[in-house]
Amino acid sequence: MILFEPSNLGTILYQALIIGLFLLFFISFAFFIRRLVLNSNHNKLRIQEIEKKLEKIIKLL
Repeated sequence: MILFEPSNLGTILYQALIIGLFLLFFISFAFFIRRLVLNSNHNKLRIQEIEKKLEKIIKLL
């Protein structure tokens, strides 16, 4: 008795490929969202620093 027949092996490889692609998609999507959040936080900090500098300039005027 053959454990992996050619037709079964092809089906198993195909399913493994599909599952792997789904996992890759979700991991990539999670990293994309994470990067968006980090960039958003960084931009907020930059805007706050610029506002502080503008307030100092206004006080000097």
